[in-house]
Amino acid sequence: MKSLIISIIILLSILQSIQGIKPSCKNQLNNNFFNKCFKQIPLGVGTIYGNMFYQYFNPVTLMTFGVVAIIVLPVIVFGTKKLSSNSSIKKFFRIQFVLLNFVHRLVYAFVLDVMLYTVFRQRRPCICDIEGTGEFSPVGSIYGMPSGDSMTGGLLGSFLFDEAIYFPILSRIVGVVILILAMIERVTLGFHSVGQVVTGGSLGVALYFYSTRVPQYWTLIFDSVFQLVAAIPLLKADSALTYQKDDPNNMYCWILQGFSYLIFDVLVFVITYYHLGWSFLKKSYRKISDSFDSLDLKCVNRFTQELVSENPQENQKYNVVKITGAWFVWIAFFILLCFFYISRSAEIFGWSS
Repeated sequence: MKSLIISIIILLSILQSIQGIKPSCKNQLNNNFFNKCFKQIPLGVGTIYGNMFYQYFNPVTLMTFGVVAIIVLPVIVFGTKKLSSNSSIKKFFRIQFVLLNFVHRLVYAFVLDVMLYTVFRQRRPCICDIEGTGEFSPVGSIYGMPSGDSMTGGLLGSFLFDEAIYFPILSRIVGVVILILAMIERVTLGFHSVGQVVTGGSLGVALYFYSTRVPQYWTLIFDSVFQLVAAIPLLKADSALTYQKDDPNNMYCWILQGFSYLIFDVLVFVITYYHLGWSFLKKSYRKISDSFDSLDLKCVNRFTQELVSENPQENQKYNVVKITGAWFVWIAFFILLCFFYISRSAEIFGWSS
């Protein structure tokens, strides 16, 4: 919470020194500091570097990294055949557990964020004449409250701040910096107002601590069902979110992408908890993660015995695939690709219109 307050104070101090509206842009909301357009034309040096830095920390990039890491993890283990001891099996499950929860939290920026668009219905702050033709057009899609990129910055920044396993001081500093850069970048590029990024960043921090402190069954079951069931009706309730064909701002496309990640994540969680034991669903992420090395995992003893059975060399490959749930992970990834195809088709052919 202290880091969030510090981030907001620094953000407001920087924005106060920026000349608000430029000749080629107009306020789409009002002239209130929290709603006005701060788009910089031409881009300032700080904005350019902030934008370049934050390209690696937007929702799509981080989600791609998380999904690829989950898919590649069994391949790496299969290639090295390092699941030969109790500690190595626990290490594999801990890494997979952290990655799965990381991906699950990022889904908020895809699905929940768009759902909140339909609740707040606040437009983005800037309409600009980028080409100098005298014709003004909105920057970004229709709605901007709350900022999904700032929500992602809050989720990632909180993760680095809270985990801080290695180099804790540096990790926490980086977490705060990422959150600040996320908010500044979205404001100075005109995609969001100060109020929208502060709301998004605050929600990201709150959602992180909520999802890591309540029992796993609550976040995995309630959150997933709620987002899957409530998203489409909310979008249908607002005709302003119906777009033309080939529109990259198609919110249905964004929601379907979120669904694909969510379904992939839940499916891999099923095989993970099948191995770990369903009783772990009653514990929070924080409790499981902090005590993973000392947990009594029945599957670990079972797998260790199988790996040192009568023909360890013969059974090694089979057991590694069995332990990692590799086939199940790849099937879940195939399902994700199918949803991606539907999502892309929704954008190209305007299925939501």
